[in-house]
Amino acid sequence: MKQISQAILLLLIIFSCLSSESQERVDYKYQINKGTEVLAITNREYNINNGKYIFQNLVDTISPLSFFHTKHIADNNIRLEKLTFKKLEKFISSKEGNWLLFVHGDFKTFELSVLRAMDISETYGINVMVFCWPSKDPKLSGTKNFKNSKSNVYKSKNDFLELLDLLNKLNGDNVLMSDSISAFFHSLGNLYLQSYAEGSNAREKIFSNLIINSAAVEEEDHNIWVDKLNLQKRLYILFNEKDFTLNGLRIFTPAGKQLGERIRDTLSTKAIYLDFSESIGNEFPTWNSHSYYIGDIPSQNKIVMEIYWQLYNSKFIDLGNGLLFEATESPNRYVVK
Repeated sequence: MKQISQAILLLLIIFSCLSSESQERVDYKYQINKGTEVLAITNREYNINNGKYIFQNLVDTISPLSFFHTKHIADNNIRLEKLTFKKLEKFISSKEGNWLLFVHGDFKTFELSVLRAMDISETYGINVMVFCWPSKDPKLSGTKNFKNSKSNVYKSKNDFLELLDLLNKLNGDNVLMSDSISAFFHSLGNLYLQSYAEGSNAREKIFSNLIINSAAVEEEDHNIWVDKLNLQKRLYILFNEKDFTLNGLRIFTPAGKQLGERIRDTLSTKAIYLDFSESIGNEFPTWNSHSYYIGDIPSQNKIVMEIYWQLYNSKFIDLGNGLLFEATESPNRYVVK
């Protein structure tokens, strides 16, 4: 009886965690100072009501990508200014330091995705541009919303290609240099990468580091599409076998083992695998086991902070550093201490 009760409790915990991507935790504290700025690039439909932008959970199938300069005012309030392409170039050129493209996961409104990008910027001292794709429908629950978000990714594959072409142009115009920009794809946002790779879309190398983080995509045969990725100098796959969110996804949906939780299949020849199962594991609150790049974990774990800082800032990671990593039998898989 005790074992049954424990199993039911575990299932309830995992079910609640299935929405850790699917809702913004009320007790999560953003680490954002007044005046923090990020560049938001979106393919969402929107309208303007009394001077306020209202973003819908719909892919804009008519207009091209829209650009916004966003600035944190106070108390998680942001101010928006829509940018032309020339103003976008000017904004990027005005910033010193490295850049990070952030493609968020499921269940993020436009505003929440911007706040998450600002949090990354504050935590790691990096300029951030966030691709704000439609991934939160207030009328849908966690699993139904997840299915709808996947559909939105497939509807907007061309928008992602447009984003890559934009970055390539900025690189060609010397506004952004490939050795100073990396890309970070979190959770379901990695479906854009998979769709890109499976579409045989040739592009220039745009990014120094390409980071596949807590990926909510199938682990099976992932090496086939990952080996086709050609956007980067270095490619990293980060996972945690005790990721509550991805374990819940597998239990409560038809999804199989996820790339962000289990690495059992043939490894990609291009990627370096970083295993956070020992350093993160079953972290509580439970969303820490999935989104361990912000919040409690990097503020408390210097190793995690250092690894993400290097990845975001286009650094070459020294995998032989015994203070950070432990080698495994696989030549491209490392355990994070």
